[in-house]
Amino acid sequence: RSDYTVNLVIAGILICVANPYYVTDAGFQLSFTATLAIVMFSEYLKAKIITVPLTVSLFMLPLTIYYFNLVSLETVLVNIIVLPLVPLIILFGYIGCFIPFVGAMACNIAEVIVWIAKLFASVDFLHIALPSPGFIDFVIWFLIMCAVYMAFTKRKLAEVLLVLFMVF
Repeated sequence: RSDYTVNLVIAGILICVANPYYVTDAGFQLSFTATLAIVMFSEYLKAKIITVPLTVSLFMLPLTIYYFNLVSLETVLVNIIVLPLVPLIILFGYIGCFIPFVGAMACNIAEVIVWIAKLFASVDFLHIALPSPGFIDFVIWFLIMCAVYMAFTKRKLAEVLLVLFMVF
């Protein structure tokens, strides 16, 4: 697992060296943070269909609020519903390279995922508007992530801070 974390950090550094503007890109930051959450916690989580989307959402929460001033309560539920469909899209997509009607099935499943996401996104009370967090809020969230990670992994504070500092 630590190799995955190191590889993720190296990949992030190389991507940012190739294009320094990615450092400030919301998509890059959110994707990187989500992947980091999966890498750091996946081996410690039970009931992965529920806990992985929840962990990823919690990890990305400060950035989501910062960029969108919004917390979408439906994200975990939607991920739990659609996550089992993603491997089917990948499988049917590969097979669809050789058998076109199977590729069409992958497109149909993707359309169902988009429909489910739009359905939940249309429910107004599942969205909470919030002001952008400040620097102190990010520091507090960073420390909370360190504490949670230490509780799960039994690692020392210095190791945890080193890994998270390299990432953030």
